Amino acid sequence: MNLYEAAINWLEQHTLPCPFKLITGCDCLGCGLQRSILQFFRGEVQESIHTHPAGIPMLLLVIFIFLQWKMEWSFSSRVVNITMMTIILLSFLQYALKWNAGAICN
Repeated sequence: MNLYEAAINWLEQHTLPCPFKLITGCDCLGCGLQRSILQFFRGEVQESIHTHPAGIPMLLLVIFIFLQWKMEWSFSSRVVNITMMTIILLSFLQYALKWNAGAICN
């Protein structure tokens, strides 16, 4: 096992629990984001999108914000706003589909 795989395995074993789900037993809008990003890092892109479609845009947003901070880009606020709106839309859409399928509360 190489260092990259070891890091991903460590992250999988140390994901943060959802406080909303712990209290209510139901998923929140963000449930699945951590798993989605970890699946993407494992190269499981389709599974990542299926787990939470906002996972990859969220990861790209974090990378973009870090690069913007380092490079001091002037156009960044528009990109951040559009990406955030996309993430919010995808999260609500995914939640509505899960709600319709009866998969919010287990």
